[in-house]
Amino acid sequence: MNEINNSQVQGLNIGNNINSSLSSLTQGDFKNQSFVKIFKEEDKNTLISEIEKLNVELRKVKNEIQSFRDISEDDKEEIEAEILNNIKQIKNVKNEVAQLPIGQETPADKIKMIEGYLDNSTSIVGKIEEMGDKASGLSEKLAPYVTSIINISSYLIKFFN
Repeated sequence: MNEINNSQVQGLNIGNNINSSLSSLTQGDFKNQSFVKIFKEEDKNTLISEIEKLNVELRKVKNEIQSFRDISEDDKEEIEAEILNNIKQIKNVKNEVAQLPIGQETPADKIKMIEGYLDNSTSIVGKIEEMGDKASGLSEKLAPYVTSIINISSYLIKFFN
């Protein structure tokens, strides 16, 4: 997996660079793919583990933003709602992946649902970046979490691509 490290993210225009990276990953065959096969239980468990990590990283972002004093309560509530919506979607994806059969084709509707989440994962990164721009030092605090979210999303996109 090609990972983006913190030094590539810190102090940069995080969302635009990252969104273009994630968008380029989703422009390939993924949009036209009609099935995926998971060949081993271990692969399924790895997918579930990576999906759970997304929840953890998003919760860390939410907590960092909540602890920052230089952000209005309205802005905090707005991004918190977005993050909580993403966490809910991640739980749905995790439940769907847990039900995927080993060695059989995954139905197109399940792939579309997963694809929808992955598309949303690119937009939440941009919103996190916007929040980072609202307070001095916040971008640097969020950079490690954003890096992790990007790496996990990239892994999932590549798996289903």
